[in-house]
Amino acid sequence: EDNISEIDLIRKEATEKICQKRDEKVKAQEEARHRLNIDVQQARQLQIKERMERTEKEKQDLAAEAAFQEERLKAQEELERKSLDEFKRQTISNMEENKALIEQR
Repeated sequence: EDNISEIDLIRKEATEKICQKRDEKVKAQEEARHRLNIDVQQARQLQIKERMERTEKEKQDLAAEAAFQEERLKAQEELERKSLDEFKRQTISNMEENKALIEQR
């Protein structure tokens, strides 16, 4: 009977150790899963932040391009206005010369 109770005691201790190891393994897996979830969330947040920064940079680039195009258009309009003014001046000058030539005859 002592042998049976001793065997039962050894079985009980072995079962407790097995259960303890299983519980430790489950806990370690849960902690690893939790850390992985945190890492995934941080990676997502970083991707969102990078996307927002990229979007902001693209907005700034578009604003700079728009400002450049606006300045270019103003310069072109100014050049065309000056050309038109010069054309008008030249036309008036030619008309005055023609008038003077006609009056000389």
